[in-house]
Amino acid sequence: MFIVIANVGFSSARRISIRCDKEIRDFRGEQITAMEIFRRLEFMPPGKRIRIFVNSFAAYLKARQPLRPKFTVTYFDRRQRKQIDVITHNLAVFRGIVTSDEKAYERTLS
Repeated sequence: MFIVIANVGFSSARRISIRCDKEIRDFRGEQITAMEIFRRLEFMPPGKRIRIFVNSFAAYLKARQPLRPKFTVTYFDRRQRKQIDVITHNLAVFRGIVTSDEKAYERTLS
């Protein structure tokens, strides 16, 4: 499972900040949503993607991580207009979809 920061627009985004209403921790137990990249990303060209590994979904569930995190993305467009997008995810819909790799990982945790 990854958190992906992506510019899906047609122009660059500047001074990007991302806030999450819940704490999300990675496989080491460190709070991902507190990383500096979420506080202030200066520039992101169109089509750019940054993938941040969180954990396998099975391990994420086992650690009782949030299933409905809400992300508020604030950025400035090329005309210096402030934009705000709120994205709520429902990760619960992925329960039951477990890959063979996750099954093997689960066996190592037991």
